[in-house]
Amino acid sequence: MSELYSRIGIDFDQLGCIMLDIADAPVLDLMASVIPPAVWYTDPTKPGEFGRESEPHVTLLFGLLTPGPEQPENVEDVLMGWGPPARVIIDGFASFGAIGGPYDAIVCLLRDDGHLVDAHQRLSKLPHIDTFPVYKPHVTIGYVLPGCGKWIKAELERFVGTPLITGEVNLGRARS
Repeated sequence: MSELYSRIGIDFDQLGCIMLDIADAPVLDLMASVIPPAVWYTDPTKPGEFGRESEPHVTLLFGLLTPGPEQPENVEDVLMGWGPPARVIIDGFASFGAIGGPYDAIVCLLRDDGHLVDAHQRLSKLPHIDTFPVYKPHVTIGYVLPGCGKWIKAELERFVGTPLITGEVNLGRARS
């Protein structure tokens, strides 16, 4: 699929992402501490991009054709009347990666009373590419070496039911 997007001039590195910041770093620090340092995935050509997530957040929508900082008024318009929940609850964990890919992503799946899905649906009114057809509210913990995700996920199960304090809506980064 990435070849198709490339042919039509879409660069995934330039797509926008609207997020809900997580302000509760201590809980995420504790979760990350169960992951041995040797299994974090890093890419020397992209320092700081992989490994442990440095800016924990709930992805509300990824794939905006115009990044949030370039259209703050549009984001504000579609989110009018919506406010972020004060906290989100961890409902489970998942790991996934591309077959033969260089890493497994480790994520906290979140319970949702429809509030996060509502934000996603509102933001989906903005021009975007739907890279994930089914929205699953989650917080990425980080990226580990391929094959490590399954056993790390099992180690994290003790955190199910833990609340995470949320912060502000984050418009993401502008195009580079």
